Amino acid sequence: MRGNVVAQVATEGTRDVEYPTSGAIKDGKSCVHRRRLAARLDAMTGQLLWSRQIANSRDGYFISMPPMIVDDLVLIGPAGAEWAAKAGLLRSKLSNGDQVWKFNTVPDPGEPGANTWAATRKY
Repeated sequence: MRGNVVAQVATEGTRDVEYPTSGAIKDGKSCVHRRRLAARLDAMTGQLLWSRQIANSRDGYFISMPPMIVDDLVLIGPAGAEWAAKAGLLRSKLSNGDQVWKFNTVPDPGEPGANTWAATRKY
């Protein structure tokens, strides 16, 4: 799926939120991302089912890959090497967006392999 996806979001009134992105569809529901957010929408109505912030743009992160659905999980890869932020992969539950696991391409301090990176943590 590619193009613009419009979701109905209830805040202080109903408003449309546009997700200019590519995404993945399973069981009539789409997974999309918008800069730092991942979301699941009803593909027919645009109703927002869940939304999660998975990348912090203040730290130089953004979502550069389309979501990939495998069974009941969605795989999303925040990136940010252009701004010296390390990349990684997140696996979340398709049903509610809760994170199941995270893989850092550059290990955090204390993770296996962290001692192989310089103390300055420049990526």
